[in-house]
Amino acid sequence: MSKIKSLISFTVGAAGGLLVSKYRTYEPRLEALEQEKGKYYRYYQLLNQWLAYRQQGRSAAEYLEKKGYRSAAIYGMGLLGERLFDDLRGSAVEVRYGIDKMSDGTPRNGLKMINLEGAFEEVDCIVISPFLDYSPIEELLYGKIQGDILALDEVIDGLGEVD
Repeated sequence: MSKIKSLISFTVGAAGGLLVSKYRTYEPRLEALEQEKGKYYRYYQLLNQWLAYRQQGRSAAEYLEKKGYRSAAIYGMGLLGERLFDDLRGSAVEVRYGIDKMSDGTPRNGLKMINLEGAFEEVDCIVISPFLDYSPIEELLYGKIQGDILALDEVIDGLGEVD
């Protein structure tokens, strides 16, 4: 009986040690996945708020126009950037170009595209669509135009302040 208890204790201890070892291996990945989940939840919240405004017949253009912006560029032409371009199309705010670090200069949906090395035409503002990465992107853009640099969430949140 003593040998069986010893064997069981050894097996349970070994299994426990293996689980702890595997957890420590996967812990950094789990933390990264948690951060990624938080990022997409923030994007979901913004899109939900934006959709609610759109259902009320409102547009991001309202905020930009109220602030006096008549021309803009969009940094980040992923899904959020494309939605912003669609939202501003046909408004008094002219989107002159999109900026994407991976751009080869090929226009997208009729919009001129440049990368960070391209010639930045003067605009009243650049709206950064990947708003969670605002600070490092703002540093990349600083000094490339005389206008303001805004985050997309600032624009959408700002619709709540527009009468």
